Amino acid sequence: MKKIICFIIVSMFLTWNVSADILTVTNTADSGTGSLRRIIEIANNGDSIIFDKSLAGDTIELQSDIPNFNSISISGKNASVVIYGAKISGGKIIDNLTFDNSGIQSPDDYSLIPMLISDCTFKNSLNSAISYS
Repeated sequence: MKKIICFIIVSMFLTWNVSADILTVTNTADSGTGSLRRIIEIANNGDSIIFDKSLAGDTIELQSDIPNFNSISISGKNASVVIYGAKISGGKIIDNLTFDNSGIQSPDDYSLIPMLISDCTFKNSLNSAISYS
């Protein structure tokens, strides 16, 4: 019996996929397939979000805040884009993005997900560009 249980446990570890995915934003729409909102919705802990190179210099106009409760990375290194109009909540690493009349909101319990914000630009932020719940 112990051998069977040990075999099952070892099999579970061998088949468990620990790799993170790289998800790509492919358009500037507020929602729908390929949008930043949709990509954040389907991202899992550890995943990274990048922007398609064709979006370089484009603006993503958000109609409402995007909640994010996962520990994900969002990087504009591949294609620097402007996030306009609403905030992105949470994330693990957010870098190389411009937030215009927008910003970053920590998750409700920001102590659970430490955030690193690097090489971001904040413009026209009437409220705090980076805020905590």
